[in-house]
Amino acid sequence: MHDEHAAIIENEVGDGKVVFLGTDPGEEIIQKLMMKYAADQGIKPMAEGEKNVVVVPREGDGNKYLFVINIENSQKNITFGTSMVDLTSGKDIGTGTINLEPYQILIGKIK
Repeated sequence: MHDEHAAIIENEVGDGKVVFLGTDPGEEIIQKLMMKYAADQGIKPMAEGEKNVVVVPREGDGNKYLFVINIENSQKNITFGTSMVDLTSGKDIGTGTINLEPYQILIGKIK
């Protein structure tokens, strides 16, 4: 019970929004909220897939890269919406779903 007070408050500030969570709604709701606010701003996911895969974008020398790290001792699937070349193997990853081995690190150069 929240004593009739809002658990989540959203206020518009300038061109953006401030969202205050006065509760812990759980990981699933937090993820849905983050995806909603990102979509509202036109931000699309770089990749989608299973939990415990870290995707970090980097830019340099006029190129864009994705560092993809499976931080678990189990295989994971991840789907990319952009075409890349795996810099560790030289293979064209393209778009679509790939399988990551336990603790695998992939460094992709975005085409």
